[in-house]
Amino acid sequence: MDPANPPMTGNYVREWRNFYDWTQQQLADRIGTDASVISQLESENRRMHSGWIGKLAEVFFITRGTIYDRPPEKFSEAEREHLKEKQAAAESLRRRMQTKTIDLNIGFIGDARKRRARDETQNNRRKRKDGDQG
Repeated sequence: MDPANPPMTGNYVREWRNFYDWTQQQLADRIGTDASVISQLESENRRMHSGWIGKLAEVFFITRGTIYDRPPEKFSEAEREHLKEKQAAAESLRRRMQTKTIDLNIGFIGDARKRRARDETQNNRRKRKDGDQG
């Protein structure tokens, strides 16, 4: 199978999604689309271009051609277990990254509030000083 020119039919997207116990929405969130697109890809009502193939292969931890060539049950039990371990590690990393992003955002908001309060204090001091001189 040539991933640059995928066939119109015969993909294993649904099988791979089910292998990881993901809903269509969960898969959609992972590749930056919505559940209706996943539904269309699975039912082959939408052409699978190379962009979709790359994103799906990445989140499924498979080669691009595997989306058309091999469903999960064609892998050995050891291979399937290895794929699940890779996915679990990636999910753990994704959660940690989200937590770090939230922490950074909270820190940034806190810093912005501190700057605003400092600026207001300085402005109030200037006004009082200007008022005392006037």
